[in-house]
Amino acid sequence: MKPCCDRFDTVCREALGDAHLQEALRSIDARLRAMRDAAFQALPDAEELREQARRIRDDALDHLDIYLERLEDNLTRLGGTVHWAEDAASARRVVEELAVSRGVRTVAKGKSMVGEEIALNEGLEARGLDVVESDLGEYIIQLAHEPPSHLVGPAIHKTRRQI
Repeated sequence: MKPCCDRFDTVCREALGDAHLQEALRSIDARLRAMRDAAFQALPDAEELREQARRIRDDALDHLDIYLERLEDNLTRLGGTVHWAEDAASARRVVEELAVSRGVRTVAKGKSMVGEEIALNEGLEARGLDVVESDLGEYIIQLAHEPPSHLVGPAIHKTRRQI
């Protein structure tokens, strides 16, 4: 199931009127907030660590070309193969062709937003492969034929009764 960004306004209105969704979000919000707060309280110098992480992320994004080339060099040196792709369609095609050329019939897939962004499941299924999500939340929404609603909790929009 592809994300529906082109229908954002419509989907938002539907979501705001969806009683099950509102219940699911209310029940999880307090728990997630409490867990996050507890995790930060357990860290000495949490704000300093956040700032350091922000600087590292910004540096990585500013020099992504250098880091990706370095990664390719290291992987190749260790016997790996790197496949470059210009866009979602070519990235999906690389994965599909690798699987098909090796006689793969079933793909057990880990949670990955990149997979969602390039519609990997749909591409693999179109090539006749069975795709099974290994993450429980991803598997739940895979069975429901829905896109993930959250990076950490892909089925956060569902109540236990719905699942």
